[in-house]
Amino acid sequence: KEMDAAELEKELKNITLPSDVKSSELQKLKDKYFADIFAERLFGYLSPESQKALCRSAVYGVPVTLDGLMAVSPESSDEVPDFVRGWQDRAFAYQDTDRFNEPLWIVYGLLRSWLLDRLSADERKVAHRAAGDFLFEMVKQNRMDELGLSWVDCMMYARSAYLQAQSLEPARNATDLISGFFVTCGFYDVVRLMNFELLGFEEHPSQMIWIARTYMDQGDYDSAKILHERCIHAIPNLDPRYKALAIYGLAAIDLRRDNCEAARKKFNKARKIMKAIGDIAGEAAILLQLATIDLRIRDFNGAHKKLTKVMKIMTEIGYPEGVAVTLHQFASIGLIDGNHEA
Repeated sequence: KEMDAAELEKELKNITLPSDVKSSELQKLKDKYFADIFAERLFGYLSPESQKALCRSAVYGVPVTLDGLMAVSPESSDEVPDFVRGWQDRAFAYQDTDRFNEPLWIVYGLLRSWLLDRLSADERKVAHRAAGDFLFEMVKQNRMDELGLSWVDCMMYARSAYLQAQSLEPARNATDLISGFFVTCGFYDVVRLMNFELLGFEEHPSQMIWIARTYMDQGDYDSAKILHERCIHAIPNLDPRYKALAIYGLAAIDLRRDNCEAARKKFNKARKIMKAIGDIAGEAAILLQLATIDLRIRDFNGAHKKLTKVMKIMTEIGYPEGVAVTLHQFASIGLIDGNHEA
């Protein structure tokens, strides 16, 4: 502000440092000089409200719309569109206009930590939680394209923001959705990594069941059994639905090992819990498994009765995928029984 570019360049060249300093120490000195002289002074040109909004916007690791910046700065959200011009002028943020109709904004990566350090721990958590909520809402509204992100990318960034905020419940919800997608793709190691990470914060049955699912899909039934049993016995006051899911998992292992009677007992135990809590979709899923057991032992009448109940439930709750699976099971009866026309 007080000298032209030529003078500034001359002054920078005149900076001398001890010749015996280590490269890491030299970098620290350069960073300190940059922070103390440039960043601090440029930051000081902003109003206190703009400074606070900028620090909170530094929680984003990807470019976002103005709505995204406003979401993390609720106290002065209406002023954010004016603030960003000042941030751009002072080289704190830049916009990406090349690929999208609406410009996206992001704080320069080198400055993010410096800005976040100016927030208290509680302020950082609030900002991260707000960022997670914004990204999650973009997924719910199927507006990820506005950010140039895929569904998975947006969910992963939302999950990361929730973890930074230590907001475990929404982090679990995001992890559950991502796990469901990754399991269908066969990315079992990623699913285990994410869910073990959450278990480091809190022992929760949802994470144990997902980890067990990955082991089971890969044929490691012993590890899957340990996780399901850990879920049932290690968590006090376990939610009945999670207990039913864990028992269901143990029954599925018995079925994979062709121990039909043990599987039937566990499936019926899980079904009783689902019925008690009013989870008719869960009950229908268990009836499907019980019908599978009937098919294995060639009890076609028992299988038909159960599948008829399942078809009624799937139709009532409007679940076409469930109807398709049930029809497939009905067809299996005809194939095994020799009734090809049916």
